[in-house]
Amino acid sequence: MKKDYFDSLAPFYRKYSDKKGNYLKTIDNLIVKNKPRNANNILDVGAGDGRRGTALAKKMKIKEIILVDPSIEMIKICRKLKPTAVWHSSAEDIPIKHKKFDIILCLWNVLGHIKSRQRRVKALKKMKENLSSGGLIFLDVNNRHNASSYGWIKVIGRILIDTILPDEKRGDATYNLQINKKTFQGKGHLFTPSEIISLIKEAGLKIKNKYYVDYRTGILGKTYLEGQIFYVAEK
Repeated sequence: MKKDYFDSLAPFYRKYSDKKGNYLKTIDNLIVKNKPRNANNILDVGAGDGRRGTALAKKMKIKEIILVDPSIEMIKICRKLKPTAVWHSSAEDIPIKHKKFDIILCLWNVLGHIKSRQRRVKALKKMKENLSSGGLIFLDVNNRHNASSYGWIKVIGRILIDTILPDEKRGDATYNLQINKKTFQGKGHLFTPSEIISLIKEAGLKIKNKYYVDYRTGILGKTYLEGQIFYVAEK
């Protein structure tokens, strides 16, 4: 049986993360900047190997953190970090608990690894149901109209065709990662700005803040053409 993409990637996940350090550092700093006052706990949805979520919790002096991921190999690594709890679950199937969370993380295009619009909305609704009063959801997505990553000519073409003949399936993409002379074939979704806004609204959430972050340098941009999109959402 062929291993799941993220199960295969798990031993190399930290090395791959380090390659995107500038981008991830900027997003992490924005989370700390926007965190709710007196936040007591974190739910990290699509936590990967868990190191990033636990580091953020430590930085914000939050002791309670629950790591959630659908990959069993990632879950094994998460458990070694000894967080409050580890849930082996997809984003759209996370349980609804009596206790609510002040901070919910859904980072590094986790939403783009969910296979359909219906499931993405379901995942966002589950996060909303798990969010405390005054709590915030932090999520960033790969931006299909990110000219700083994909080039101006290509993005202008995408904007034209997405405007004239809109089709969300056009954002489905395949890619290869090269790590330690190994090739990992993955699939993901690139969102248009209007698409992700509509998903957030359909889930009953509101956008509190949004930022555009260059995927290579981590520099903040002024428009959606200048980076991936990072959202701070609330009920």
